[in-house]
Amino acid sequence: MDLHRLAIGEAANCPEVGEAWYTHGPARTASFIRTVFESHRSELRNTSVPLERLAIFLHDSLTGDVLYRLLAGVTKRESDGELERTANAIVDVFLATVKAAK
Repeated sequence: MDLHRLAIGEAANCPEVGEAWYTHGPARTASFIRTVFESHRSELRNTSVPLERLAIFLHDSLTGDVLYRLLAGVTKRESDGELERTANAIVDVFLATVKAAK
């Protein structure tokens, strides 16, 4: 969390820091998710949303709320079990939405 705050804070003064943080953090994770989606392309064939966007949507869904609450200091770090339950629920909703697009 401290590294995240530092990188985002410094990005305004030094865009290279922000770019490096984004490239090696969120963009890398979204790229991994896209690779997983590519291996299941036949199951995603009926969606009009490019796999790259789907990967970003899933990444942001998995990280957004947890990250924002931690950054704002309105919650403590959740246990691994709580995070896993949240991630499973997000993936279930995401997959149901993609399947409904057929």
